[in-house]
Amino acid sequence: MLGALQRNSLLAMVSGLLLWTLYFLFNYAFLSLGCALGFAEIQVAGLSLVHWVILAVTPLVLLAMVYLAWRSWQQYRELGEAEAEPELVRRQRFMALVAVMIHGLAVIALCWVAAPVLMGIPPCL
Repeated sequence: MLGALQRNSLLAMVSGLLLWTLYFLFNYAFLSLGCALGFAEIQVAGLSLVHWVILAVTPLVLLAMVYLAWRSWQQYRELGEAEAEPELVRRQRFMALVAVMIHGLAVIALCWVAAPVLMGIPPCL
Protein backbone atom coordinates (compact mmCIF):
# COMPACT_ATOMS: atom_id res chain seq x y z
CA MET A 1 0.00 0.00 0.00
CA LEU A 2 2.76 2.46 0.85
CA GLY A 3 4.39 1.79 -2.51
CA ALA A 4 1.23 3.05 -4.18
CA LEU A 5 1.54 6.34 -2.29
CA GLN A 6 4.97 7.13 -3.69
CA ARG A 7 5.42 10.11 -5.97
CA ASN A 8 4.08 9.96 -9.52
CA SER A 9 1.15 7.87 -8.49
CA LEU A 10 -2.45 8.85 -9.15
CA LEU A 11 -3.36 7.36 -5.78
CA ALA A 12 -0.84 9.66 -4.09
CA MET A 13 -2.42 12.65 -5.79
CA VAL A 14 -6.02 11.89 -4.88
CA SER A 15 -5.55 10.18 -1.51
CA GLY A 16 -6.67 13.34 0.32
CA LEU A 17 -9.92 13.40 -1.62
CA LEU A 18 -10.39 9.69 -0.96
CA LEU A 19 -9.98 10.34 2.76
CA TRP A 20 -12.48 13.18 2.54
CA THR A 21 -14.93 10.91 0.73
CA LEU A 22 -14.65 8.27 3.45
CA TYR A 23 -15.06 10.97 6.12
CA PHE A 24 -18.10 12.38 4.32
CA LEU A 25 -19.71 8.95 4.08
CA PHE A 26 -18.95 8.19 7.73
CA ASN A 27 -20.23 11.57 8.85
CA TYR A 28 -23.59 11.33 7.17
CA ALA A 29 -24.10 7.60 7.71
CA PHE A 30 -23.36 7.95 11.43
CA LEU A 31 -25.54 11.04 11.62
CA SER A 32 -28.45 9.19 10.01
CA LEU A 33 -27.99 6.11 12.19
CA GLY A 34 -27.57 8.29 15.27
CA CYS A 35 -30.86 10.02 14.59
CA ALA A 36 -32.65 6.75 13.83
CA LEU A 37 -31.28 4.88 16.86
CA GLY A 38 -31.60 7.76 19.33
CA PHE A 39 -27.89 8.53 19.85
CA ALA A 40 -28.62 12.18 19.14
CA GLU A 41 -30.76 12.39 22.27
CA ILE A 42 -27.91 11.33 24.57
CA GLN A 43 -26.30 14.52 25.86
CA VAL A 44 -22.73 14.64 27.17
CA ALA A 45 -21.38 18.02 28.34
CA GLY A 46 -23.98 19.91 26.33
CA LEU A 47 -23.43 18.09 23.03
CA SER A 48 -25.09 15.00 21.64
CA LEU A 49 -23.23 11.73 21.39
CA VAL A 50 -23.36 12.03 17.59
CA HIS A 51 -21.49 15.33 17.78
CA TRP A 52 -18.85 13.87 20.11
CA VAL A 53 -18.13 10.94 17.82
CA ILE A 54 -17.84 13.17 14.77
CA LEU A 55 -15.67 15.61 16.73
CA ALA A 56 -13.40 12.71 17.70
CA VAL A 57 -12.98 11.47 14.13
CA THR A 58 -12.51 14.89 12.48
CA PRO A 59 -9.04 15.73 13.90
CA LEU A 60 -7.73 12.27 13.01
CA VAL A 61 -8.75 12.63 9.38
CA LEU A 62 -7.52 16.23 9.32
CA LEU A 63 -4.15 15.15 10.66
CA ALA A 64 -3.86 12.46 7.97
CA MET A 65 -4.70 15.00 5.26
CA VAL A 66 -2.18 17.51 6.57
CA TYR A 67 0.45 14.77 6.62
CA LEU A 68 -0.28 13.88 3.00
CA ALA A 69 -0.04 17.55 1.99
CA TRP A 70 3.23 17.97 3.90
CA ARG A 71 4.68 14.85 2.30
CA SER A 72 3.74 16.05 -1.17
CA TRP A 73 5.27 19.45 -0.41
CA GLN A 74 8.50 17.76 0.66
CA GLN A 75 8.58 15.82 -2.60
CA TYR A 76 8.00 19.05 -4.51
CA ARG A 77 10.90 20.74 -2.74
CA GLU A 78 13.24 17.76 -3.19
CA LEU A 79 12.53 17.66 -6.90
CA GLY A 80 13.18 21.40 -7.13
CA GLU A 81 16.69 20.93 -5.74
CA ALA A 82 17.69 18.66 -8.60
CA GLU A 83 20.44 20.25 -10.64
CA ALA A 84 19.34 18.97 -14.00
CA GLU A 85 15.80 19.73 -15.13
CA PRO A 86 14.91 16.95 -17.55
CA GLU A 87 11.33 16.59 -18.67
CA LEU A 88 10.68 13.71 -16.27
CA VAL A 89 11.79 15.71 -13.20
CA ARG A 90 9.65 18.69 -14.24
CA ARG A 91 6.66 16.40 -14.69
CA GLN A 92 7.22 14.78 -11.28
CA ARG A 93 7.56 18.19 -9.65
CA PHE A 94 4.33 19.37 -11.27
CA MET A 95 2.51 16.26 -10.07
CA ALA A 96 3.78 16.84 -6.52
CA LEU A 97 2.53 20.44 -6.61
CA VAL A 98 -0.87 19.33 -7.91
CA ALA A 99 -1.01 16.78 -5.07
CA VAL A 100 -0.37 19.57 -2.53
CA MET A 101 -3.21 21.61 -4.00
CA ILE A 102 -5.58 18.64 -4.09
CA HIS A 103 -4.81 17.82 -0.44
CA GLY A 104 -5.43 21.47 0.44
CA LEU A 105 -8.79 21.29 -1.30
CA ALA A 106 -9.59 18.15 0.68
CA VAL A 107 -8.78 19.97 3.95
CA ILE A 108 -11.14 22.80 2.98
CA ALA A 109 -13.85 20.28 2.07
CA LEU A 110 -13.40 18.50 5.41
CA CYS A 111 -13.81 21.79 7.28
CA TRP A 112 -16.94 22.52 5.25
CA VAL A 113 -18.48 19.15 6.13
CA ALA A 114 -17.51 19.48 9.80
CA ALA A 115 -18.79 23.07 10.09
CA PRO A 116 -22.35 22.19 11.23
CA VAL A 117 -20.95 20.02 14.00
CA LEU A 118 -18.45 22.69 15.05
CA MET A 119 -21.20 25.31 15.09
CA GLY A 120 -23.32 23.10 17.34
CA ILE A 121 -26.28 22.71 14.99
CA PRO A 122 -28.57 19.96 16.31
CA PRO A 123 -28.00 16.70 14.42
CA CYS A 124 -31.65 15.77 13.94
CA LEU A 125 -33.85 18.59 12.71
